[in-house]
Amino acid sequence: MSAWRQMNIVARNDWAGDIPAAGTPGRILLPAPRVWLHHGAAGSSTIATARSYARYHIENRGWLDVGYSFVVAEGKVLEGRGAGRQGAHTAGQNTTSHGICIAGEYTSHPPSDEDLDALRWLLAHGAEQGWWPTAQLTGGHRDAPGASTACPGDALYALVPQINGSPAGDIVRTLRLTFPRLRGNDVKEWQTRIGATADGIFGPDTDAATRAMQADLGVKVDGIVGPKTRAAATPAPAPEPENEEDGMLFVVRNGDDGPRVARVQTILREAGQVAGLGELLPKFGADGDYGAETAGAVDKLAPLVGDGLPTSGSTGCDMLLIDWCRSVITADSGGRYIAYGSTVTLS
Repeated sequence: MSAWRQMNIVARNDWAGDIPAAGTPGRILLPAPRVWLHHGAAGSSTIATARSYARYHIENRGWLDVGYSFVVAEGKVLEGRGAGRQGAHTAGQNTTSHGICIAGEYTSHPPSDEDLDALRWLLAHGAEQGWWPTAQLTGGHRDAPGASTACPGDALYALVPQINGSPAGDIVRTLRLTFPRLRGNDVKEWQTRIGATADGIFGPDTDAATRAMQADLGVKVDGIVGPKTRAAATPAPAPEPENEEDGMLFVVRNGDDGPRVARVQTILREAGQVAGLGELLPKFGADGDYGAETAGAVDKLAPLVGDGLPTSGSTGCDMLLIDWCRSVITADSGGRYIAYGSTVTLS
């Protein structure tokens, strides 16, 4: 797949023109306030499967057309009833919402990256066209009022927060140059890691910086930020001592993640409050991800870090600027909070 994905919606006549609709669904007001996610619960992500849904809905269920507004299959967006037309996808919601189905069954395994990217593109495109208010799902079919269903399958349903741009979930979005542009905090974090302008928009400059970094690392130069590129760009973790209580200095870096980073972030937040700097991590808090926000907090607090400065008391707890480093937060006569003790490394 190329790094540039200029996507379009495949017109209904181009994928199911030989399965005639039984009529024309009525119009609904736009922007319709809700978008529900479905899976087909049968077959796989193929256009042949999408065609089987259309035939079944029309010929077996007696509906006017395939029930969904759009169907995603083979990494493509297929027009179903289309935008602004009453669907037959979510009981009680069909006159005020759109329904998007990913062809296949996703109870135990997620859709392909290509299908997820196509879904995200459709959500962004629909928001730009005024079909729905934002580039986000309202939820899975099971979330609709009065619904009694497992749709869209447990594995796909678990991805709804991540599809909507939330940091929740373990699956990381694949980043690449697309139109409309991919946007979000994950893009900004990646831009920070590779030294690109951190505007949160994956544009041509970020694509070029990604390709340059891939060339330096010796991985495939395609501008696609997937598992292999992320792994190659992730610094090796600092070695751990046998005993975490032996006072050795631990270093955490931009790009690290895990419980040590979360511990450091908790300390940074607390130190920021006592130092009069306010909340240093307002967006993500102690999420265990050392990204741009954490790096900025370190930069703000770094001038207050020193060794052996005069103190007037202790906070009564070991608030370490770097985890397992024997430093404590104390206050000087001016009330400024500082750290002293072992050498502190901020990088």
